[in-house]
This record gives sequence, C-alpha cells and structure tokens, in this order.
Amino acid sequence: MMRSVSFVDRLELDFSGNHFSDALALGDVDADGVNELVIGNVDGVLAVFKGPSTTPLKKCSGLGTIVCVGIGDVLNTGKNVVVCVNSDGECSLFDITTPSTPGLSKAGVSSSPEQQRRGGHKSMRALHSQSLSTPNVKTLCVAPLSSEGDCDLLLGHTDRCVSVYRWSQGSKALCLLHTASLSGQVGSLSVSSQSSQLLVSQPGGTYLPLAINLEGELESRDLIGQPQRRNPTSSTSLVANIVETVEDSDDIVALCTLDGTVRMVRGGVKQWELQVDHSLFSIQRLDITGSGCDEIVTCAWDGMTYVVDLNRNIVRYKFEQNVTAFAAGCYGLEASNEPCLVYTTFSNRVYIYHNIQLPAVPSFNLVTARLDTEEGWDDETKQRTFRDILYRQKQE
Repeated sequence: MMRSVSFVDRLELDFSGNHFSDALALGDVDADGVNELVIGNVDGVLAVFKGPSTTPLKKCSGLGTIVCVGIGDVLNTGKNVVVCVNSDGECSLFDITTPSTPGLSKAGVSSSPEQQRRGGHKSMRALHSQSLSTPNVKTLCVAPLSSEGDCDLLLGHTDRCVSVYRWSQGSKALCLLHTASLSGQVGSLSVSSQSSQLLVSQPGGTYLPLAINLEGELESRDLIGQPQRRNPTSSTSLVANIVETVEDSDDIVALCTLDGTVRMVRGGVKQWELQVDHSLFSIQRLDITGSGCDEIVTCAWDGMTYVVDLNRNIVRYKFEQNVTAFAAGCYGLEASNEPCLVYTTFSNRVYIYHNIQLPAVPSFNLVTARLDTEEGWDDETKQRTFRDILYRQKQE
C-alpha cells in the first residue's frame, strides 16, 4: 500500500537560469561541518548557498554551459573544493575558504582584468582551470578509487566512456590516469565503499563495476543484472553505499530507470523491484526517518517523488511543478545538517524542502505506535492492552 505525504516548509532561492540534472550538489564546502548547496546553470553562473539565506554566499559567472558540479577533496589536502565542468570540457576548481583573490587560469596564469572585475564580497574565482583531454562530460563523482586512499575525479561521458583523473602536486594539474569504453550509455557514477569499485549505471536497469587491476589498469567486470525486457535501452541512474545497519558487509545498490522501475541489488543479486507510472531520472539515498538507516529517494521529471525503504514500503510526495534537477541529502539550515529535498524548476526557481523527517515509511497503527512509547511494559502487557483497546472500540 502506498501512502502520500505533504511537505510544507521550504526555502525559495534567488537563482535563475535552467540547469542540467547533474549541475546540483550538496556538501560541506567551507569546512564548518555543515553542508551547503552548489548549483550551476546553462548561462555559466555557479552559486553556493548557505543556511537559511535565499541569496548566494558565493557566486561566479562566465563559466560556459555548466553540465555538472561536484564537491570533494580533489586536491587531497583534507579539504573539499567545488568541481565545475562545462560543455566544452573545461574543469574549474573552487575553494571558497580562501580569500577572494585572483585565481589561476589554464596554465597557472593570473585571471584576466575582466575576471577580476567580477569582484565584491560574494565573488569567487577558480583556484585552477584546465581543458580536459576527455571532453563530452555529462556527470562526475569525487571519491577514492585506488587503495592509496587519494581522491580521484571520476567522469562519465556522453560517448559511452568513463575517465579517471587525479590531481598532481608536481604539475599542479589534473592528470588523466585511466579511460574505459563501455557498451552502453553512462547514466550515473558511484564508488562502492565496500569494494572500491567504480559503479557505472547502464541502460535497462543494470550497472557495470570497474576496478583497478594488479597492473594498475581500469578493468571492467561482469554486468550486474539483466536488462529489463519491456525497455532494455531505458536510461538508468544508480546510488551505492546504502546503509541498512552498522554491520553491513554487502554493497547495497539502488537503481531507477526512465520507464519507472526502481530496483534494489545486494551483493550483486537483485532483491526486489517495483514499477511506478512516472519517468524516474534521479535516485539518492537519505535517512529520512532518523533511524540511522538509509531510505531510497527517487524523483520523476513531473515532480513525483518516492521514498522507498529497503523492505519495499513506499511513501510518495508530489512536488507541484516539473523539475530540471533534483537532490536529496543533508543541508545545514542552522548549526547542524538536516534531511532536505532540493528541486529546480523550468520556471527558474530553486526550492529546498526541510522539516521532512518521517516517523516511518510503512503505514502504522496509531494505537501500536502509542504502546511502543510506553517504558517498562513487556511485549505481553502491550499485546494484552492492545487487545483490550480493540475490544472496547468494537463495543462502542
């Protein structure tokens, strides 16, 4: 049984322009322990939003058509930076914790006078910018792929390949380490924390694990899952590292497809799948019940949002507009992070929904929930009291 919920509390951010679906990220970019929202649009504007403010904390323009953004320790200094890639394959790195001084351009040359005129306390400039040797980028991920523990910049491309870059302290540039060509279109990327494999979603609700072999090469493993029969070419997105318990030893991966399938895979084996009547384009993991375990959150282009627990119980929420990008994660409204849903729309609006925590995903009986809160009652006492309450209700 699927039930509907309503979320009311929200921020409407002051940021215009259309966005690609991967040009949106949540993460801690100023090293204060709480997360910010980073977003880029097709007009080349990149903005960082912090806390309850509806105006950007930092902003930069002239970055070309931004196709994807990310947050992570790309420089391997113990501090996150913002990664921005445009449609021409130019990658820019931003550190908003440093003073707003002229940055470095492609060859380490100072910014141009025009770039420096974009001043003001809200301006930010790239620490580094370079044209990548592998263009046609559509999605990115920042995570350690090798056993060395250094973070890599992992890129998915529209020409069915993935590439791995690492920052070189010697050359002060991102150096290409690996590339791999795939048989299907890349949907999204995630690195498994259990196996240190790069997981690449493939059409039809499948994904391909890639790992560094003994020779130091990026090697593809067997495709996980069989393409669905009704639409084997349907675009697919995935999310890995889903937490069920603190003792989890298996990779738990969730996938969604554009034809409305949600699928859960544990240790490479499909556990369940469900079908909805909406075109799902984004899937995330988020502890929306405060239980310490993750739920699966997936969104459709028309704003329909599904929250699914690992036992396949479902809650849905209907956002009132069509969306261009979606993110589910934690955002710091005050001094701490809280679960939030982020929607960007075709009407140049960005909404952050907060206060979305649910007591549970499955439907539950209010009488049972009340009894569960009683301290000092054993199970037999609770069951006897519950039966007495039901009997009195029948008599009435």
